[in-house]
Amino acid sequence: FIAMRLTLVATVFTIVIVLFGAAESPLIVLAIPAAVLTGMAFAAPIAAFSATQKTPIKFHALFRFVITPLFLFSGTFFPVASLPTALQAVAWFTPLYHGVSLTRGLSLGTVSQDPLLAVVNVLFLTAFVVIGRPLLALFDERLLHHPLDRAVQRAGAHAAGDHVVRARPQHHDHRAEDQRDGDCGHHCLRADPLARGRHR
Repeated sequence: FIAMRLTLVATVFTIVIVLFGAAESPLIVLAIPAAVLTGMAFAAPIAAFSATQKTPIKFHALFRFVITPLFLFSGTFFPVASLPTALQAVAWFTPLYHGVSLTRGLSLGTVSQDPLLAVVNVLFLTAFVVIGRPLLALFDERLLHHPLDRAVQRAGAHAAGDHVVRARPQHHDHRAEDQRDGDCGHHCLRADPLARGRHR
C-alpha cells in the first residue's frame, strides 16, 4: 500500500515538473522509482518503530528531532558541501540525502557525470529497505507474544463471551406465570366482595 501511494504521488509530481518545463533530461522517468525507493527507505524503519509504540507520544519527537532536521542536512535546500565537515558525514548516513542526490541527478541529467554515486545511492536506500523489513517482522512477532497483549486478548475474549451470555434470550416459564396470575385473581376475588358478586 505504501509503495502504491508513493508511486502515485511521485508520478503526479513528475508530470507537474515536465509540464512546467523544469525537467532537463528524459531520465526524469527513472526518478519515479527512485522516489518510491526513497520513501520505502523511510517507511520500513519507521513502521518497525511504530510497531513498538503503544501511544503516539514518541512520534512527536521523531518528527521534530529526526524527520525535520533531515531537510536541513540532506541537500534539499542547499548543497551539503556548504555544511561543516562533521555534518557532511552525518548527511551521508541519512536516506534522504541519497534520495535527493539520486532523483536530482535523474531530473537534471547530471547522473552521468558521477554514475558511481548513483549506484551508491541506490545501494544505500535498498539497504534501509532490506534492514527495515525484518525489523518490522521481528517487532510484530514480539508484540504478538507480549504478555500484556495476551492479557488484552483474553480480556476481549471474556468480554465477548459475557456479551453472548447477556444477549442470549431467556426462556420464560409460562405455566408459572399463569399460576401466579390465577392465584392473584382468586386473592382479589376474596378481598373484594363486589368483585365476588360480579364474578358470580
